[in-house]
Amino acid sequence: MEDLSQELSTITVTKPKVEEKEASPDINAPNSYKSNNAKEVEVLNYAENFRRQFVHLYRDRKPLFLAPPNEFSVEKLVCTTLRPTLLPYKELYDWDGASQFVSDYLSYVPLECPNELPEHLFSPTEVLRRQKGNCFDFSNLLCSLLLGAGYDAYCVCGYATKEVTLMDQSRSQCPLLKKKDAIQKEEGKSKENKYDVKPPRDLRSKYLIKMEERKVKELEDEEKRVKDAELARIAELEKPAPDELYGMRVHCWVLVLAGKREVPENFFIDRRLVIVWRLRSI
Repeated sequence: MEDLSQELSTITVTKPKVEEKEASPDINAPNSYKSNNAKEVEVLNYAENFRRQFVHLYRDRKPLFLAPPNEFSVEKLVCTTLRPTLLPYKELYDWDGASQFVSDYLSYVPLECPNELPEHLFSPTEVLRRQKGNCFDFSNLLCSLLLGAGYDAYCVCGYATKEVTLMDQSRSQCPLLKKKDAIQKEEGKSKENKYDVKPPRDLRSKYLIKMEERKVKELEDEEKRVKDAELARIAELEKPAPDELYGMRVHCWVLVLAGKREVPENFFIDRRLVIVWRLRSI
């Protein structure tokens, strides 16, 4: 029995690696996805000229994301990749419904190199067909839907924290637990009735009432101080480890400007978390 246990102890079990094959592009895609016409070639030449001037003037900056190849390895200008699309579904006509659809329908895949721009930028059609993509694919698809619905939407590239780029919500409050804004209703003044019984007069000393209120307030302040100290201690224990790539992780959002579709103010939409950051001015 001991010999058998020793023999079994030498056996190591490893988790099998499942390699997902890269999906091939749709062969039935339009010819405009597979080649560039004369106007597109001219625009690409202008973009390349601008890129060379930018590199010459700002050598210490990262290269611009102007004309990445699509799923057919054909260079396309980023603005031509956006396809304003209006689908025959009323749920996708508003920005919140379109954001929820993109969040639920697609699977998020982080960037292979978190501090570098992606090598390809797939078309919205290809993203829907694959049902997965990175933050740029999410933003590209969502921006196309919003443009088709009449919003003034743009894709914005920048830098974000590790939690945002990896879709880590472990330190965020559950949205289902957030209290909804209470709607204050105006209460009409009740008519006085001379036949109502008047409440008895309070004969307690005003000084004693004031001292009792002060004592209750001191107890509440002490409870709040202890609670805040405990929350600070828990937050310090759950504080994430320092990120080596802090301030260098690339991310992409959707920016919706005010004006069209009765949007009162500018705001950002995150691709997967359906989180909105409102801006007072840009």
